[in-house]
Amino acid sequence: MRLNKKKTSMKKIILMIIICLVSCKEEKSLKLEELDKFEKEEVIVKDEDVFKVVLSIKIKENDRLDLFYTGEFPDDEFNEYERLGKDVKGSNEFQIIEFNLPEGVLPYKFRIDLGKNSNRHQTQVDIEWINLEFNDNKINIKNLVLKSFFHPNIYLEQNDDGYLRKTVADKFDPFIVSKPVLNKKIELEL
Repeated sequence: MRLNKKKTSMKKIILMIIICLVSCKEEKSLKLEELDKFEKEEVIVKDEDVFKVVLSIKIKENDRLDLFYTGEFPDDEFNEYERLGKDVKGSNEFQIIEFNLPEGVLPYKFRIDLGKNSNRHQTQVDIEWINLEFNDNKINIKNLVLKSFFHPNIYLEQNDDGYLRKTVADKFDPFIVSKPVLNKKIELEL
């Protein structure tokens, strides 16, 4: 009789161990499934403290756009150290060009060069809009109000759609510069 009780007790212990193992295994597999779900979810990394200048622009020839900015002091001059460049493929369609300044830099002023000096393309450049973005804030400047916020230099002739690039006294350096009103708007809104 004692032997039967021991067998029964032993069976109960084995059964409890099996139940524990199975439940632990189920818990582990549940955790693995949750981990798989987490790994499969798309993680969105947000650019923090990155000032962006995004243009919708039409340039018919291959060329280069440069963005110069002053990041330290309002009276600083534009220089080669605070410059970003983008090569642009010529197209009859508008294309999006984006410049990202270094993290944490909010410019006092900036300029956009609308063509490489050595190319000297004396053609039309159409700007549909320019967006300025910093974190979740955005300033949208549409074509109709470009002249309120940007000043073209002597190598650009402004018209309804954008700018005609031209050579003056055998020199070529077309660019637009942010006006003080835009610089103040950036300071207050971004």
